[in-house]
Amino acid sequence: MLLSLGLLLILLLTVLFSYMESKQIEENTGRLALGISKTVSFTPNVIDAFQTDDPSKTIQPIAKRFGKKLEQSLLLLETKMGQGIRIL
Repeated sequence: MLLSLGLLLILLLTVLFSYMESKQIEENTGRLALGISKTVSFTPNVIDAFQTDDPSKTIQPIAKRFGKKLEQSLLLLETKMGQGIRIL
């Protein structure tokens, strides 16, 4: 009886720690993605592109390059004014 309670406690703690670790990985991934997007947004080509009539024409190749290196299928670049470009 005592052994089964001990095993149950170990199982519950394992599940709890696994859940906590997965949440932390998810948060870290989000922080990393935000950091990368900020880095890309400060490149001169991206800044200049948002001043044109068709910023996606300039930004698309840049974002695709970053997306390929980062193995991402979707990138979203946006200015502080809310003007955004989604690149698949």
